[in-house]
Amino acid sequence: MAAAERQLPGLDARIARGEFGDLLDWLRRHVHGVGRVLESEPLVEQATGGPASERFFLDNLRRRYGPAHGL
Repeated sequence: MAAAERQLPGLDARIARGEFGDLLDWLRRHVHGVGRVLESEPLVEQATGGPASERFFLDNLRRRYGPAHGL
């Protein structure tokens, strides 16, 4: 998601409005189109420009659930 947000400015606002087309197009180009060709690690690196990292997962959890739990 962090890679998509970097490449698609304003993505959060579009998602909040229920507009998912740009994200779906990005996923089709960077993930879905090569998902059967590449193994997980190379797919993540190609789609995001870097190796898989728990940092992005933890950032996402904090952003989504932190406010509800005072974090």
